[in-house]
Amino acid sequence: MQGPQTQHGIRSCRDAHQRCNLSGNASPWQRHGLSVLLNQYLSEMTAIAERHGATMDKFVGDAIMVFFGAPSATSDRDHALRAVRMAIEMQERLVALRDGWLAEGVERPFHVRMGINTGHASIGAFGSSTRLEYTAIGRQVNLAARLQAQCEPDRILLSHSTWALVQEEIVSLPKGEVSLKGFREPVRVYEVAQSRNADQPATAAQ
Repeated sequence: MQGPQTQHGIRSCRDAHQRCNLSGNASPWQRHGLSVLLNQYLSEMTAIAERHGATMDKFVGDAIMVFFGAPSATSDRDHALRAVRMAIEMQERLVALRDGWLAEGVERPFHVRMGINTGHASIGAFGSSTRLEYTAIGRQVNLAARLQAQCEPDRILLSHSTWALVQEEIVSLPKGEVSLKGFREPVRVYEVAQSRNADQPATAAQ
């Protein structure tokens, strides 16, 4: 089965907790803590993923993994475009969420980074005799996770295989080759130009 695997998350749950400092008295964030932010974030991102036709794989702490191309498939190009457009919408939505969190007393709301890869993965029900999960596994899934870890906050990082499928419609910045854990050869990566933080959009090279 072929299709983009997308993984994105806050730098780490620990970092998010350290950066989400609370101020003021009796705010919802002080009463319920980080779980309120994470649950709102996960709910908002899940709604966007489902709107773009993604299959929700799993939540791993503050990270989300989704994939395209199973259980229903269209074409590799369509899957890749939907994955990148989904990620762009997620980053745009996070700008508004951070504004709301600031207004509620969160001094430094967390930021998110995303990685997208396209390739063959094993997709199906995996697990034990008492518990199975419908998920994607394999080297290409691992690459998506490594891209996410390599990505800068508020950005979206693409593998070469994904970039090749979306380059006619998605403006991206070539970022050269990076060495990733678990991969013998350097990996060529691209940053989506539409990905942006609250203050400064990325600009494409001319």
